[in-house]
Amino acid sequence: MLVTGPGPVGCDVEPVTPRSPSLWQDLLGQERFQLAGVLSKERGEALDTTATRVWTASECLKKAGAMVTTPLVLGTYSIDGWTVFVSGQLSIATVVVRVQGCEGALVFALLCRRCRDHKA
Repeated sequence: MLVTGPGPVGCDVEPVTPRSPSLWQDLLGQERFQLAGVLSKERGEALDTTATRVWTASECLKKAGAMVTTPLVLGTYSIDGWTVFVSGQLSIATVVVRVQGCEGALVFALLCRRCRDHKA
């Protein structure tokens, strides 16, 4: 997957992979693991799914040139499956999809600069 545009952009796609909570915490770090836990409770999604959302958002930030320690917070989520994370002036939209021929679900993530009049 590739994305281009004027300004910071990034993208990532990852399979939802079952992992133990301790392994997710090691991969994401304490703050982002907590974010995945909050999102899991609020959305009613499995921790593996929300942790993969956080992972792909983190990868987008890295690809856009952000530091590994750049803060990431929950923006909005919708009933149609989208979850948006925010990091400063950047938004990272994530969605879980199933693709024919792929085993399990995939998380797609896209990063772009936030619009001034859009809250998340």
